[in-house]
Amino acid sequence: MREGEHDMRRIAVAGWFALLAGCCLAGTIRVEGSGSVRVPPDMMRFSFTVEAVDKDMAKAKGILAANNAKVMSVLKAQSVSTNEITVSQIEMRPEYHYEDAAGNGTMVRGKGMRVFDGYCHSMTYTLDMGIDRGRLEGLYGGIADCGVARDMDVGFYVKDSMSAKRMARQLAVRNARSVAEDICAAAGTSLGEVDAIHYSDGRNYPGLLYAKSEMARAGAADDAPLFPTIRVNDMEISDSVTIEWKLK
Repeated sequence: MREGEHDMRRIAVAGWFALLAGCCLAGTIRVEGSGSVRVPPDMMRFSFTVEAVDKDMAKAKGILAANNAKVMSVLKAQSVSTNEITVSQIEMRPEYHYEDAAGNGTMVRGKGMRVFDGYCHSMTYTLDMGIDRGRLEGLYGGIADCGVARDMDVGFYVKDSMSAKRMARQLAVRNARSVAEDICAAAGTSLGEVDAIHYSDGRNYPGLLYAKSEMARAGAADDAPLFPTIRVNDMEISDSVTIEWKLK
């Protein structure tokens, strides 16, 4: 082989390796970032169900109206406004219990003979308001003293959870970039422009952070429940995002 041809081949091979090396060095980096924020609840929710049962449907409806009058008297005493009250799950349904042959109640639904108790009219009250423990204690005690409510729930939540979620998302993006920059610095390269962003808003962000208390219908005064001591925790909201950058 002549010397000139040999040199040309060496140049061609060198160019090929240079091109191959360039392809290997060029690429992207893909990093998942996460962020979370803790925010104190600023709203409270108090809910309870009122019902009345009687074998006479009209009489049951009248009992429910009387029970509601007791509830509204408590709400008025605690200065609850109409825009703080939501009434839902208004229904009427027949109710039954089961007895064995001796007339004793059974614990297993469907076992024994079904006995008609009456028509049950019910409705659920939900009160949403700013956190005020004194007011909440007055409401809780007043409704319990009525003796007409069941399934009393107390919960706390953040009114503007979307702002906290947006902050968590921004922190996730910053976290992804910080991690990518650290990796690139260690590898002797640097970030280029963003090549792709992968984000799924599939996380479940509950509106309420419950410190929950349940009670059966209040009976005699000795059985009336005391207002529970409730610890309100901050709500943690988190998010994540995956970002790809081109490498320089």
